[in-house]
Amino acid sequence: MLQLKRKLQRSTEKGFTLLETLVAMLVATTFVAATMQAMVIAAYSRIRAQETSEATTLIQEDLEEVKYKAAVYQNTSLTETEESDETVLDVKSVYGFEEGDTVKVGSDSNTYTIATSGVDEDNSTITLESDLKKAASSGDSVVATTRCNGFADALRDEYYSGDETRDSFTKSGSNSGKEYIITRKLIPSKEQPNVLQVIYSVMPSSDDETVAEMYTEVIADAAFSCP
Repeated sequence: MLQLKRKLQRSTEKGFTLLETLVAMLVATTFVAATMQAMVIAAYSRIRAQETSEATTLIQEDLEEVKYKAAVYQNTSLTETEESDETVLDVKSVYGFEEGDTVKVGSDSNTYTIATSGVDEDNSTITLESDLKKAASSGDSVVATTRCNGFADALRDEYYSGDETRDSFTKSGSNSGKEYIITRKLIPSKEQPNVLQVIYSVMPSSDDETVAEMYTEVIADAAFSCP
């Protein structure tokens, strides 16, 4: 009996078996692998979140420029009072105006045609073919009505200046300095010719995965003065 007790005591002092050790190592390895995977996923998610945030900011910045140009395209205001016999109008902006365009001035119900070489960008003036029939005050609107059934197409052409390869451009994020490829599509609506559809997609220049997208519509302010 004494010998049996001694054998049992020695067997309990031997420690873990090989199988138990392997199982413990497997459990530990699985736990470490799962932890590492979670850390990698968390780091990737943080990077993607930062990229999405920066990309969205870049879209908003560019969209503000598109909206500003839509607001001032063939839509301006007088900077001085013009008498009823004036042909030269001093205006805030001549963006989008062209010779031959018909314009409305202030509350005057008449329309006027811009004279040949009548758009002076340096002096910000518009020359009419005929005298004003009604005096207009500083701040009164000067709006073209020539493109009332196609402002979206005209605005797109003016924005691209004939170069539609400007659809894509590169810009850096303000926080990380990382470069992004921004693709902007300006598409005139077939159903509503004054509505310009704006479609954005953004991806890091070092990656081919889109991190932000946006769709919106803009209308040239001048279109609201159409009859």
